[in-house]
Amino acid sequence: KTPEKLQNDTQLLLYYYALKNMYPDWEFFVSIYYINDSKIDGVDVPGGLFSMIFDEEDYQKAEDILRQKFEYIRSVEQPRLLSSENTHWKCKYLCKFSEEWEDSGKSTCHFFRDMVKSQGIVKTIEQYGDIAKISKYGDGGGRLAEDRVEKDK
Repeated sequence: KTPEKLQNDTQLLLYYYALKNMYPDWEFFVSIYYINDSKIDGVDVPGGLFSMIFDEEDYQKAEDILRQKFEYIRSVEQPRLLSSENTHWKCKYLCKFSEEWEDSGKSTCHFFRDMVKSQGIVKTIEQYGDIAKISKYGDGGGRLAEDRVEKDK
C-alpha cells in the first residue's frame, strides 16, 4: 500500500482507536513494516517502515467503521457461510468450526447452522450454549481467561 492508502487503512485506524481509548491523554503515531517491495499501479514502492499520524478526525472515522460493521452484523438475520462444503481456505486452514461436531457427520459450522434453521437461535443457545462464556468476553475464541489458565496447569 502507498502511504496515502495506509492513512485510510482500516486495521491501522482501529489500532489507533484502541490506543486512544486505552490512553486518552497520550498522542500516538502508528507504524507498519513491510518486508517486501511491491509494485503499485506500475510504480515500484519500496518496503520498510511506514508511520502514520492520526488525529481526532481519524478517531471518528474509526468509530464510524466500527458502528457500520456493528449495524451490518446486527441486521443480518441468517448469516451466510463462506462455503457450503468447507472448501474455502479460511474454513480449511483457520476455522476450528470446520471440524466434525460430535459424530454428527457435519462440521460444527454446518451443524449449528442447521440447528438454528430448524429450532431457532434461542432453543439452540439454551441447548448448546455456555451462558458464562457467551455473556462475558475472555481472551478470544470464546474462552474465558480462567478456563485457559486452568487447562494450562
